[in-house]
Amino acid sequence: STSAAGVSIKATMGAGGNRVMSVAASTTIAGATIKAGTTDFDGQQSSGADIKDSDFMTVGYSVGGFNLGWGHYDSGTDTMTQIGASTSVGGLGVGVSSASADNGSAADTDSFGVHVSGDLGGAFWVVDYVNTDNGDGTESDDYTITFGTGF
Repeated sequence: STSAAGVSIKATMGAGGNRVMSVAASTTIAGATIKAGTTDFDGQQSSGADIKDSDFMTVGYSVGGFNLGWGHYDSGTDTMTQIGASTSVGGLGVGVSSASADNGSAADTDSFGVHVSGDLGGAFWVVDYVNTDNGDGTESDDYTITFGTGF
């Protein structure tokens, strides 16, 4: 890993027969944190097909307690793009998110979520609502409640 001109760069290379190589970089421009990376798998699946390379890019920006984020992931066969926004209201964390997946030859998937979280001293809780359109004429509404502790 190294840094040059305000950009942090990290690279890894695997050992053995398949020399998987990953490279990622991050920087901050005008207050936005930008990260990107790629993985070159340089190998084949047991079926003989090449393993597809994976790429990602994210952008995050925070101003006045309001946070925005965008991310894109490409697995070589499928892609996923997600956006989100969050802030604090009355001591609670509140956020919304939207995601869209291009699943190659399968039906595309879209989702929308609303997220609320709180602090219980040494513990926390999160309530998530996510609506998913499966792209095949079906849709689901899912609610999740999570409790946890942190150290």
